[in-house]
Amino acid sequence: MIDNKITAESFIDSKELRERVMNRFDVLEKVKKLFLIPEIECMTIKQIADYYEVNIDVIKKQYQRNQDEFDSDGSDIKHLSDFKNLKGTLCPFRKMAQHSGFLDITLSDNTVISIPNRGTRCFPKRAILRMGMLLRDSQVAKEVRNQLLSTFERSNQEQRTFSINEEENLVSNIVRAALKGDMSTTVTSLSEYIGYKNRYITEIEKHNAELAKKNEEMTSENKELTLENHALAGDILKWTDRASANRLVKALAGMCFQGNFKYAFNTIYKELMYKYGISVSSRQKRDNNKKPKIAYIKDNEWKFLFKSAAAICNQNHISVKKLFDDAKIDISDLDFSE
Repeated sequence: MIDNKITAESFIDSKELRERVMNRFDVLEKVKKLFLIPEIECMTIKQIADYYEVNIDVIKKQYQRNQDEFDSDGSDIKHLSDFKNLKGTLCPFRKMAQHSGFLDITLSDNTVISIPNRGTRCFPKRAILRMGMLLRDSQVAKEVRNQLLSTFERSNQEQRTFSINEEENLVSNIVRAALKGDMSTTVTSLSEYIGYKNRYITEIEKHNAELAKKNEEMTSENKELTLENHALAGDILKWTDRASANRLVKALAGMCFQGNFKYAFNTIYKELMYKYGISVSSRQKRDNNKKPKIAYIKDNEWKFLFKSAAAICNQNHISVKKLFDDAKIDISDLDFSE
């Protein structure tokens, strides 16, 4: 990347710039004390939200928007057993308490971490640092970026000094060889200088290509956010295909419920009942169980089924677009109301 006019906010827009400082975990501790879960050396989404002093939904959204980056950093789902297996090891847990629906873990510093029975997504240091480079409005994240900028500028200045010295040496070699009348060395030195300049031109071309790719990613991200917002609002109208609904729930089961298709459907039916007063079970019973429950969803209620599926995705930190992709549903064919 060409390092002209780099600012602390440049880390938000440039993936390449983020990658260049991904080993600088030390800045996290400089800005604020970092409380990692011992032994597995990671933080939950709730812990990250507390560290960066933002709402937990902000962290969830940022993960959804940059899922590939965070997953490549090692972010993954930790199950209840992953935490229970730490008990009795060198991990300094003060106590564990199992409740209905969640496990409370008290660390040696009295920090309490609640782990849902279904597990929770955790982030290692690398992913925590990346989060700081992406959160635009967090004051803590801004300070992390300021620290990274200082680190980057020092490193960049050293590299720039090296590059200037390297170019000067190459030019000097050409001049010295020419003054001596040594044509063979002159040609060799000139070839080395041309190679050096070509590498610089290649770097510019690479930078321009990355900028073009970034613009495409931003466009794609805006489309995904639009889809998710409409999905959660129940505004997707073209949703009357039962086969598509089955594929959707099957994909949801694979993402959130370890492939349990029946459990995924029952979870959606509960959402329909408690949030929208749509009781497909009652309708099925009145009809003496002649048809499967999905057959009792009315045409004007499909949007609520979709909205429920989208909400479950959101709760499990999975993007709606990924749900569509796994269900093999063409997003471009969906119709959004204004």
